[in-house]
Amino acid sequence: MKNPESEITIESLQRELEEVKSELKEKEKVFETILEYSFAGYWDWYIKDNYEYLSPTFKKMFGYEDHELENSPDTWQKIIHPDDLDGVLKIFDAHIQSKGEVPYDNEVRYMHKDGSIVWVYCRGKVIEWDKDDQPIRMVGNHVNITHLKKLQEELEFFNYSVSHDLRAPLRSITGYAEILKEDYCDDVPTEAKKMIDKIEISTHKMSNLIDDILAFSRVSRQHDAIKLQKIDMTQLFKEVYEELSQNVKERNIVFKIDQLEPIKGDKPMIAQLITNLLSNAIKYSKTTEKAEISVSGEELENDYVYTVKDNGIGFDMKFLSKIFKAFQRLQKDRDYEGTGVGLAIALKVIQHHNGRIWADSSPNEGSIFYFTIGT
Repeated sequence: MKNPESEITIESLQRELEEVKSELKEKEKVFETILEYSFAGYWDWYIKDNYEYLSPTFKKMFGYEDHELENSPDTWQKIIHPDDLDGVLKIFDAHIQSKGEVPYDNEVRYMHKDGSIVWVYCRGKVIEWDKDDQPIRMVGNHVNITHLKKLQEELEFFNYSVSHDLRAPLRSITGYAEILKEDYCDDVPTEAKKMIDKIEISTHKMSNLIDDILAFSRVSRQHDAIKLQKIDMTQLFKEVYEELSQNVKERNIVFKIDQLEPIKGDKPMIAQLITNLLSNAIKYSKTTEKAEISVSGEELENDYVYTVKDNGIGFDMKFLSKIFKAFQRLQKDRDYEGTGVGLAIALKVIQHHNGRIWADSSPNEGSIFYFTIGT
């Protein structure tokens, strides 16, 4: 004979299960609606099974209905811009190799169904690992940032135009200050001479700022204009340091460089990257009695990592995200010259080459900058 209590328990559990399913569906619908109006989509990747759920909002972002694209990692790999796929896979590999310590986030281009380009910001994380530290499941989301990219391009063009137009009046100010100083030197009162000196110092700073804004705008707009060639990184580092060291001959600087792996990249842009990293190392070690700057490279996480190390003033790691942003400076102008654009330019160069850049430092213990080139 059946136990009535057992039947009731089973039926009640079934009802509860149906209610949970219904509630989950309702929440999923709400979540999808929120994503639809926030230009976002999400994905859930069961890596070992080669199955990846791609939300309808994810597919709609690229012009497809839910039934038009298979739920598979092959799907997004087919519609991603071919020039960006290798960089995405490298970032994914770095995330896996570091057991999630290296974040999986990037800005990449996808191909819309109508042939246009869709820029997305993608972020994900492995949430399940097996006993051998191999990834089982990864979740993440894509946000459509095409409109932000267009706005960024307009702002960069505006910066370039304004900075370029500022050169002429700045040259006039500098020229008139020099004329006053040279032609009317004997007639100009001491206090006025001090004012002229301040004008020259300020115009020099302004000139440097304009140069850096132009350089930042130029490198920001060069994504599609990269010309790849084989670069001897050992030689290029030596050439850049030799040029920079001409301005600091009075200082006691020991420069060491290992034999480095060559790369394929845009040589002027890579030279700019190296210039900015070595300039920082030279500048922020100026109070050190014997400055030591070393450049090395090693295989790490399936990448070749270049390292620039100094024994300068260093910085607190809580400011790490700040140092790669334009016009963000940790030091006062009167102590260290600069506009705070150098590392922002370095980051742009690295992004154009599908690489990574990061740093490690402590106050008064020097800094180490690492970068990879993924092109």
